[in-house]
Amino acid sequence: MAALVPDPCGTILVRGERAVETGLLLKRRVPSRVIIIQTADPSRWEGADSLVDHLISKDETVLPARPDALVFAGNSASFQQQTTSADGVIPDSCWAVLAAVTPDPANLSGPWIPARAESRETWHLGLWYALDPLPESRAMDLLKQQRFGEALQMLRLITIPADRATQILRERLIITCIHELACRGVFSLSFALSLAQRHWFSLLALNGETEQEFHIMADLWVRCGDGESAAKLLALASEKNAPCPPLAARTSAIRAHPDAPPPWPKKVLFILPRRAHYGLDVLYEGLCDVLGDRNVVDFPWKPTLHGQIDPALANYPCQINRGADAIPFTDLLEQTRTGRFDLLLLGVLESDEWEPEMAELVKAADERTPIVLADALDEMDNFREAAGILAGTRNFMAYLKRERIRTFDYGPDAIPFPFAYPDRLVPDEKTVLRSERDIPLFWAGKPHGTRRHWLERARQITGLSLNETYPPDQYK
Repeated sequence: MAALVPDPCGTILVRGERAVETGLLLKRRVPSRVIIIQTADPSRWEGADSLVDHLISKDETVLPARPDALVFAGNSASFQQQTTSADGVIPDSCWAVLAAVTPDPANLSGPWIPARAESRETWHLGLWYALDPLPESRAMDLLKQQRFGEALQMLRLITIPADRATQILRERLIITCIHELACRGVFSLSFALSLAQRHWFSLLALNGETEQEFHIMADLWVRCGDGESAAKLLALASEKNAPCPPLAARTSAIRAHPDAPPPWPKKVLFILPRRAHYGLDVLYEGLCDVLGDRNVVDFPWKPTLHGQIDPALANYPCQINRGADAIPFTDLLEQTRTGRFDLLLLGVLESDEWEPEMAELVKAADERTPIVLADALDEMDNFREAAGILAGTRNFMAYLKRERIRTFDYGPDAIPFPFAYPDRLVPDEKTVLRSERDIPLFWAGKPHGTRRHWLERARQITGLSLNETYPPDQYK
């Protein structure tokens, strides 16, 4: 909850059954803010009043300072009563309301717009912003004051989409803030580019990009040492379809690796997400080809790797059917403890896909079995530290990295990890040569990111629509 308190807030008013505990936590996290706690029995908390700015009775109507934000922690029915009844009205000065309630989610009607909603067991977090001023208007005022960090913090707390025009403005403001913070040295260049890229793709998906954002993103690429990527973006932004400008010099942070790789493992434990995952699933099948099905153990055991076809993947050409049976977890844990595996491949790097049993297996393997990170995510970020926190170890022999920026330093033994394609699906060369091949250009994929712009150029040049879809056999 503390991480969701809107910033900036000069004064925070805290109410609810858990007001004192919550107020003390907030004061510890943001000591520069004025914290006012309203509680039913202030005398019960004698001694705590010195730790916050004001500890007052629930019945007091005149507040010692004008709060910018209301924070509520307690029962959802009590929240509804305190925010709608005449004696519990939200102070006019508050532009944000953050509530952690149980057992039911709370709504806040009237002149408030929902900005965020999260649930964890019986607790529900809600964040609302005032309609006047709108968060985007407030953000623009903060930008004029060059308070870019505060504007960015406020806008990135909003996860509930707005109408298209508002969402476009939001993404443009966020990209501007990130760029300014990078130019001022507040953000590292690699972090700024990674963060800006996510919001850049969101803006492209909304078809709301302008030439200004092309130049901002190009400048971030140049600052990161990759003039080639910057030149491509500037070429797309040019109204005259100008060719790419001369490429700027670029540096490389890719480190050399020993000529002699470690010996091939005989038996591998592969921890994968439960969902279908192209990069990791194809890697699993390749390991089965090399080592044998029974020498590559997938956990959790995934039916789609063993012949079950997911209806959602009906057009997916890479259906996999390997023969290894599921191993009971207790047996698998014992095998890991006793060193039956030569290598543990860790392919789960996101917290929402992490399961407690995975941590047990990693702990059993740590310092006994080499552990390698297999990062097949769509992100350019360095997930080594995040994976270490999830797994409870930083003892990684290597880091296989798919989306890799040539000028970023991903640490020791970071190895480029491109996608593969199952060899069994590649048609026989003689069959291909005999087939009729009358399509000059083939495009497959979603028009994600700047692909829409490249496709528009390709259509102009070729006169092709490039919007056909193909069944799996024809795609292969």
